[in-house]
Amino acid sequence: MRYFRIFHRAYFSALHWVVPFAALLAVIPQGANAKAWFNPALLELDSPEKPTVDISLFEEQGAQLPGNYRVHIMVNSDKVADENIEFVTGDDKKLVPVLTPAQLKKWGVNLHSTEQLAAAPLDKAISSLAEMIPQASSTFAFTSQTLKLSIPQENIDSKAHDFIDPAQWDDGEAVLFTNYAWSASQNKSKHGENSNNGYLNLQSGVNLGAWRLRNYSSFSYGQGGEKWSSMNSYLQRFFPALGGVSLTMGQTYTPGDIFDSVQYTGVQLATEEGMRPDSLRGFAPVIHGIANSNAKVTIRQNGYVIYQNFVPAGPFQITDLYPTASGGDLDVTITEADGSERHFVQSFASIPNMQREGSMKYTWSTGRYRSNSASSDPLFSQGTLTYGLSNYVTLYGGVIAAANYFSAIFGSGIGLGILGSIAVDMSHAKSRFTDSPDAQGQSWRFQYSKEFEATNTAVTLAGYRYSTKGYYTFEEAADREGQVQDWQGNKRSRMQINISQSLSDHSNFYLAGTKDDFWGSTEAQQSLSAGVRATTQWANFGIALSWVHDDYHSDNDRQIAFDIQIPLEKLLPKAWAQYSVATNTHGTTQHQVGVNGTLLENDQLQYSVQQTYGNRQQQNGGNAQLAWLAPYSDLALGYSYGDDTQRINYGMNGAVVVHRHGITLAHTLGETFGLIEAPGVENLEITSSQNVYTDSRGYAVIPYLTPWHYNDINLDTHKLAGNADIDAIHRDVVPTKGAMVVMRYKTHLGQRALMTIHIGKGVVPFGATVTLEGTDETGIVGDNGVVFLSGLADSGNLHVVWGKGRVNECHAPYRLASPGKNQTHILSGDAQCSGGT
Repeated sequence: MRYFRIFHRAYFSALHWVVPFAALLAVIPQGANAKAWFNPALLELDSPEKPTVDISLFEEQGAQLPGNYRVHIMVNSDKVADENIEFVTGDDKKLVPVLTPAQLKKWGVNLHSTEQLAAAPLDKAISSLAEMIPQASSTFAFTSQTLKLSIPQENIDSKAHDFIDPAQWDDGEAVLFTNYAWSASQNKSKHGENSNNGYLNLQSGVNLGAWRLRNYSSFSYGQGGEKWSSMNSYLQRFFPALGGVSLTMGQTYTPGDIFDSVQYTGVQLATEEGMRPDSLRGFAPVIHGIANSNAKVTIRQNGYVIYQNFVPAGPFQITDLYPTASGGDLDVTITEADGSERHFVQSFASIPNMQREGSMKYTWSTGRYRSNSASSDPLFSQGTLTYGLSNYVTLYGGVIAAANYFSAIFGSGIGLGILGSIAVDMSHAKSRFTDSPDAQGQSWRFQYSKEFEATNTAVTLAGYRYSTKGYYTFEEAADREGQVQDWQGNKRSRMQINISQSLSDHSNFYLAGTKDDFWGSTEAQQSLSAGVRATTQWANFGIALSWVHDDYHSDNDRQIAFDIQIPLEKLLPKAWAQYSVATNTHGTTQHQVGVNGTLLENDQLQYSVQQTYGNRQQQNGGNAQLAWLAPYSDLALGYSYGDDTQRINYGMNGAVVVHRHGITLAHTLGETFGLIEAPGVENLEITSSQNVYTDSRGYAVIPYLTPWHYNDINLDTHKLAGNADIDAIHRDVVPTKGAMVVMRYKTHLGQRALMTIHIGKGVVPFGATVTLEGTDETGIVGDNGVVFLSGLADSGNLHVVWGKGRVNECHAPYRLASPGKNQTHILSGDAQCSGGT
């Protein structure tokens, strides 16, 4: 049932009678069982010959018309669905939902928790929620269209609180699409050397049911000629029924969490962790405790509540904590039923491949190694397994097997509480080469992670790896066998560290470094970067240092840079002035000054103007860039110059989506996206995405959706055309990974009109319900028989009801006059009703 609209008080002058009498009723003393009553004849004192309308439904506070409503469904404050629910008038004259056990099961209710629920047929409506589940209740917030179900915790399935029923996952519809990114430039030199260059990147896909076909290609042209390249193609599908598994066939990569990642052509089966609820992904500790009553458990980190729930008396465990950074102290509070509290602190830390207690992930890959430079492409198989043995220990291992190569690895991640977490593993490898003796060796790896809350210091990853001379990774062995031209040798050791330090609420320090060296060579590769960034009310600024030492490529450079951005809000809205200076060990110093900002509604136009000065030749120059976020693509245009050259660059990014209703242009698509279908409604804004509007046919593409999650899609109907209306402004969708989900909206295209409905010598009564026959377009009659309706054809029939029985209804054919040139979007018309009294 659609919302009713009231446009002008003049059409409801009968309310002048209602309000005084309602106020009088409010102050008259009444008995405990007295019931407020209003005589509907008072609405028609000026026309006593009119039939009176049955308004008994509205004599109760909060009463509304029964019918079918699309509502947000909340179970114990958790949103579980958006659905169409039928509502009937209850004994207290308020709306109550018509629910089935199948719906309750879908929303997380344990049907075996009560005898009544267990015995009830799944698809038969239950008579009363409270009769089926003691202490359960439902509340319908009509203004927000929200159905709130309060269910005791003992009647809820013991699943994660953010669990989404796989039945709600949407594989989407068939689609063919391509992302395109095109850039080109025209270069002119003072020496007469001119050139044109261009590059086109295409990321294309086809969806059929749950299958996803993807291809990544590019095309380039310039002085070196033209070249097409297909970088990878693969077919993928996800299998929720198998516990959350993905199947990938084609050109892909092995995972890099245990072994080094390599490209190959083949098949892969892997755990799809995205199918798990957020609260069960990654690593977080399992909290164990004992409650003495029906107690509330509250968990805080850094003073913020990150979890709260009720548990029954006895031992309990909390398994669905959201991942909270990589570690820290968790303050656990148990509040008993009598108000008493108990506290304890549990410390935890994790490294990237740690799993929750009892959680497991695996991958199996088999195929042919693929390298851009090596001539060797051996067949191989690789399997890995990671298992959360306990709250503090994760075990992991894997095997790679090929005709001339074998490697096995075993390791463990260990949580050390306040000391952080470590991972230690050992791998053994055997390699066989055609032009040299066989080799075998071992490699040891150590990783450490810790967040020091007292100083706000995070050592996100510190690691060291040492390999003996005979140890080769699979990629190293294949590249050596394939005689890669620039092969450096097998790696001897690697050291790395990443540290971040919060200096205040608005500043931080970072440090990152790596060092690699190789067997059979004195050459090493080293890099180190550090910096400080700060934000104040008047500026953002930072200092950065960089050091690179690469013996193999004869690269040795040290740089230091300073940059600052100052807002120009008082002079130029949404604009910043910027300055930067950088110098290096080669004696080169470069200064850059400029302005950048955004213009137009929704920041659709971005601009940047910069000038560069240097102390060496060919370092002076400037550039100006424009970027326009157009309705269906992103456009760029720029100009730059130097001491010897000039260049014009331009480009365009976007997507083309081919679906069963035609072709829709869009901004660059993410992995998962959606299609809005509102036939005939043009320029409808999708407020949940930036700068996305429906096209002339009523279609629009939402370029980014989050797979396996609820995605809230909202529409802005304030700018709808005068002859258009839409049935809803909100949708919730749960797409699977890679899907294009379609959100269909029922549109009402036609005239809007204030219709005066006559019956006999008068008009139909105030409060009567008017329905456009053949549709669900409904309105309520105001004073003088006037009702507002939308979505009207030039002619049709209206059904009017003001009570029970055929004597209280009539039918009225109508015909609307064509709107005048200067007439408003709301027409006026008359209709004569036949039937009734």
